[in-house]
Amino acid sequence: YGTDAGIVTEDAPVRPVTPYAESKWRGECAAQEEGKAHGMPVVVLRMAYVYGPRIETTRNRGGVFGRFLAARRDGTPLVVMGTGMQAHDFIHVDDAVAAFLLVASRPGEAGPFNIGSGRLTTILELARCFGDGETVFRGDDCPGSSGSALDCSRARARLGWQARIRLADGVRDLLGHPAARRP
Repeated sequence: YGTDAGIVTEDAPVRPVTPYAESKWRGECAAQEEGKAHGMPVVVLRMAYVYGPRIETTRNRGGVFGRFLAARRDGTPLVVMGTGMQAHDFIHVDDAVAAFLLVASRPGEAGPFNIGSGRLTTILELARCFGDGETVFRGDDCPGSSGSALDCSRARARLGWQARIRLADGVRDLLGHPAARRP
């Protein structure tokens, strides 16, 4: 939806600010056009920041979760880029999978659905979830580094879906998961 858009519904204007976000939006538009052309319903699940036990912790692909998990695993400080006030809507992979399973069980369902916690969490709040330990700050906030909280009312009303795993609980489970201990 863009950055700093607050809490957004599926009807909010989409304003991608990164190439990755742009590619996701173009894919959604292409799917919708194909659906219209062939008379098929198309469902798009617009995911918040998904995290889980198999998140990438090398090559900087896992984003902040991957970096924080690797730091805790390796006993090094958490590195926060900028002020740590950047905020995102985080959703556990189990909640995301539940949304996919629900929508797959409803043939004929159509439209976009937001899938997230509905809550913005700052990187500093996330760091606290990773427990005690040193945290260092580097650089400035990156442009476009804050997201939107996703209003998931449509998914709740039409699919019966809602996020169930609280961030603190998800991080605690993540830290104890065997897959998270491997580099």
